[in-house]
Amino acid sequence: MVPVPRELGMNMNRVEYIAHEPVMANEVLKLLENINAGTLIDATYGAGAHFDLIKTKYPKFNVLGIDRDNDSVSSAKENNSVFKYNFAELDRFVQEKKLKQIKCIFFDFGVSTHQIMNKDRGFSFQNNSDLDMRMDKGEPLSAKDFINSASKEEIILILRIYGEENHAYKIANMIVESRPFKKTSELSESIARAVPVKNPLAKKKSIRRCFQAIRIHINDELTHIDNGLVKSIDIIDSGGMIITISYHSLEDKIVKRIFKENSIECVCPNEIPKCMCNQKPKIKLGKPSKLKPSKAEITKNRKSKSAILRYAVKL
Repeated sequence: MVPVPRELGMNMNRVEYIAHEPVMANEVLKLLENINAGTLIDATYGAGAHFDLIKTKYPKFNVLGIDRDNDSVSSAKENNSVFKYNFAELDRFVQEKKLKQIKCIFFDFGVSTHQIMNKDRGFSFQNNSDLDMRMDKGEPLSAKDFINSASKEEIILILRIYGEENHAYKIANMIVESRPFKKTSELSESIARAVPVKNPLAKKKSIRRCFQAIRIHINDELTHIDNGLVKSIDIIDSGGMIITISYHSLEDKIVKRIFKENSIECVCPNEIPKCMCNQKPKIKLGKPSKLKPSKAEITKNRKSKSAILRYAVKL
């Protein structure tokens, strides 16, 4: 059933992550100025770029990080403050670590730069590697498993929903006819053959959309975003802040919906003249409702181009 909705180097002993340029850093730091001292959870630690920045700027916070990627956690400089949890498990993390006074939960969604740059993880079609794409390598389903076993109809649905790919039918046909696949290059070449255009840039965009769709599906990213946000609203203290940075419309729609559902005062049908639901909002939406990176940041850091920051304050 289909659910609908940082850089890398190696030393001799382990994977070593190099922090990328944190997206919308100034905006995040500005929002945290007036938040009271307490615990701040970086729910998407990655290479620790935002984590390090916040910890340095605001000693008032006990900054803790979580990540589903064991390579990220094992390579953290602050290894006593970073733990292996999926952010959909925020409630379990808080309970097991006996955390109190949670003043901020920060999310930086999407695939991390270090995961894309790692030539062994299969996230990028520009590197020829095993067709993996798992954010948590302990999970059983890899991209290779999915592509080689899914029905044509399921592949079409995944490419359309998560990749918004116009040529999903032709691509799925080609994939089914060409499998089995082992390497990212094999899959990208198959997609390129299926796309009925000559423009190489257009073909590359289709390949990128398809890789994105497969990655979102096998990592169940949108379901985890939904669960993580709902749990964060219940976990955080009154006056605390939830900050999200999204890079894709599907991610942002989930954030927007959950924030809206938890900020409205009445859910009664319009035809009822008097409120009878006794709905009480849990959060207050930030103003403006969304922030975008500055032109200067986009010029300096192209990764930030599609970023949308939203935030809400717990009532």
